[in-house]
Amino acid sequence: MRQHLLAASAESCIFWINAFGWTYRLRKFDDRGNTVLTAGDEAHHPMLTWPVQDEIILGLERCIDEQQDANCPKSRDMGLTWLALFIFTHR
Repeated sequence: MRQHLLAASAESCIFWINAFGWTYRLRKFDDRGNTVLTAGDEAHHPMLTWPVQDEIILGLERCIDEQQDANCPKSRDMGLTWLALFIFTHR
């Protein structure tokens, strides 16, 4: 199993992030959709990427491979900083 996880992680940054990545979320949403601040262990959260984040990851990797500048339109709370850190750590 370890060999397969290592191979899958080496092949795909997206797999690696979703399987082993953790993030620190400052807030979450309650049952009514209101923003609630998190603290302590509740703030440590597995990083599970959204489809739009997967596209950003692939685009940033392509820019790195082709040694091109990257331009990522984003809104707040999209995790772009985390994604960039994950990509650099993975590489």
